[in-house]
Amino acid sequence: MSDHISENNENARRISLSEASRRAPKILQRGDSLLLDEGAPPTLNDLADALQFALGDGRIWLNDNRMVLMQADMLGALAAQMIADNGMDHARVQSLRLGWQEGVKLAHVVKARFPQQDLTASLAAGPRLHTIEGYAKVTTRRFEFDAKQKTYHGEFIWHDSVVGTYHLRHFGVCDCPICWMQLGVPSGYTSTLLEFPVIFREIECVAQGAPRCLVVGKDVEGWGDDVPELEIFGLSRKPARRSAPWNPAKALPETSETRTPPSDDVIVGSSPAIQRTRRLLEKASPFGEPVLLLGEPGTGKSFFAKYLHSLGINQKAPFVAVNSAALGDAVAGERDELLGEGGAMAARPSSPPTCPRGTTASRVPASSRPARCPWWRPWPTAPSGPTSTTSSRSCRSRCRPCANDATTYPSS
Repeated sequence: MSDHISENNENARRISLSEASRRAPKILQRGDSLLLDEGAPPTLNDLADALQFALGDGRIWLNDNRMVLMQADMLGALAAQMIADNGMDHARVQSLRLGWQEGVKLAHVVKARFPQQDLTASLAAGPRLHTIEGYAKVTTRRFEFDAKQKTYHGEFIWHDSVVGTYHLRHFGVCDCPICWMQLGVPSGYTSTLLEFPVIFREIECVAQGAPRCLVVGKDVEGWGDDVPELEIFGLSRKPARRSAPWNPAKALPETSETRTPPSDDVIVGSSPAIQRTRRLLEKASPFGEPVLLLGEPGTGKSFFAKYLHSLGINQKAPFVAVNSAALGDAVAGERDELLGEGGAMAARPSSPPTCPRGTTASRVPASSRPARCPWWRPWPTAPSGPTSTTSSRSCRSRCRPCANDATTYPSS
């Protein structure tokens, strides 16, 4: 009988992890959103009650913080103007910093309005505030943290992101995530509550054509060594390597060549189109695949070809420009006579005597249709001397097909 009573008392002392979190929050320094009750405060209604309108007074308050209503069109136009005036990189940094400051303010609002020891509930309020502010409808997949070990991992989905949607309207599909200000908000909010840096990054974005935005938050160690956001947010422990954190890592070929282009070839344009073209060229530079540049006369296709060559794995090899317009509508046999093995250009002193794995750029009149553009084949040999026609050596530089006034191709 006494054993039965003792067993019942032991079972009565057993509680679940979520119940332990509610009863003794000071003991637990870790949490998981899956263990949080759906009705745990502050709920969406609790947060909505903190938003107050002083009718006729011209003021809106979120707890003790004054707010304003702004049309989403104006927010989109402001972001577009920042990009047009200062370029993508500068706009990204400033937007992240603005979002960080807003996230810090929101964390203080939650701590003041809903004082409690349950960090899990406070962290869960962040996505709800994000939704109330109208940035997006936020769905929490899951987040978990350990305040003692300073670890955090969370995944969230943003439906109908206002920043991404209006970027599409102004610039079309982008090659990188662009909801920068929205990323700064959860970074500042979560870092303030947990008292250690947590960085959020956008893995998928509606501006890239994705159906919704996928956002992942991790502690600094979880992101590895490349965390440039620390410097942006003023949290840098050491100089961080600058990179584009919104671009997934690529398995690029190893090369000992320096990739820094000469100062004369640096692209200084700040418009979204120029910056997007620059990033695409930088992505293609480590590979030896042909690249086709299309554009109207005078748009700088030859300059971009030289920039691509200066970044490539064979940047010290020759850059050869060929004006295909001078060849007219030569038939295949005539082209072979010019560029084929033993052809006129291969035997002339003006042909490149050594072009080891260099870059050849072709220029074709704008009036030429792609179907009429010659598809050049590699120069199989080049003479060993200025006038030699009997001995030859390998010339691995390749001509590429082209279209429009000045279309260029790198060679491997």
